[in-house]
Amino acid sequence: MAKQISSSLRFKEILENTVLNNYDNKIVYDKKIKDFSQQIEAIKPNSFFRYRTCGEWAINAMGQNIVTFSKPSEFNDPFDSLVYVDTDLIIKNLFNPKIQHQLAQWLNINKNLENILPKEKLNNILSVINEPVPEYQTTIKLAKPQIENMINYIVSDSLIFLKNYPYIACFSETPYSPTMWAHYADSHKGFVLEYDKNLGTHSCINCQNRCSYEHFDLLLPVIYSEDRFNASNFVLSYLSAKMFRNTTDMFLPEDDKLAMHKVLLYKSMDWEYEKEWRLISLCKTTPRVVQKPIGIYLGINMPVNVKKEFCNFAFKNDIKVHEMYIDQTSKIYKINSREIKN
Repeated sequence: MAKQISSSLRFKEILENTVLNNYDNKIVYDKKIKDFSQQIEAIKPNSFFRYRTCGEWAINAMGQNIVTFSKPSEFNDPFDSLVYVDTDLIIKNLFNPKIQHQLAQWLNINKNLENILPKEKLNNILSVINEPVPEYQTTIKLAKPQIENMINYIVSDSLIFLKNYPYIACFSETPYSPTMWAHYADSHKGFVLEYDKNLGTHSCINCQNRCSYEHFDLLLPVIYSEDRFNASNFVLSYLSAKMFRNTTDMFLPEDDKLAMHKVLLYKSMDWEYEKEWRLISLCKTTPRVVQKPIGIYLGINMPVNVKKEFCNFAFKNDIKVHEMYIDQTSKIYKINSREIKN
């Protein structure tokens, strides 16, 4: 357990210290990604485990070597992907001259705005952005009620977006959690699939490419915390994207292209026992990643006839198969496994 906590804390440090700006030059950007991926690789366990029920959907996916995904709105934890947004901080930042300067730079980059926005609206934006700092802050202050309403709407909309847009496949570092067997494997009647550490680097059936976003590894560990993740910066990026969702050739400066993933990787300390890793996909359609498991673990309460079917499948496909059992002579609460030979 101490090792796991140490790895989790190390990842928190790695994640929070990695900021991918889409306006970085290619050399800087690629170096950040390489450094990030190498640090994640160093803390990965050798295997990842997925708890499953014996439902038709899960068994069919196993038969096709497909890793299935779900949306956060379908998870059993209503707090999952539920972030904290400091609306007061967002409004305060609008008064910062640095923000005014960044907006001016953005307008300068996007010369085609005059073809997108009505001329009157564009002129109003330009006049505010180009005001001297004191006048700019006065303008923002006068518009504060309207700005607050807009931000509150965007916060609400972005939280719905987080629950329903990204796709996640959840894994654990261990197949030996009685609680997870009870919760996710039908009270020990289900099974657990074991994958090697290359999980997530295989092709997606939908796009014939890696199911990761851009080209950095997105199999990442969950960070367990007493506090919800502060997603104020994500909401600001979401606001920009929302404003120009239907436009083309628009450059939206992103202060962190990992912002979405940081939002999805924080959970309550109550779930720490899961030792969870998440494979995150931003595919527009349900991703279907092909990955053959290297092992199958059969639940203590799995019926004998079902065990035989799983064993036949495993032997036929050259997959190691194990059965879970309880050592009746042990004085501690512990679940064990043993390999079943053909």
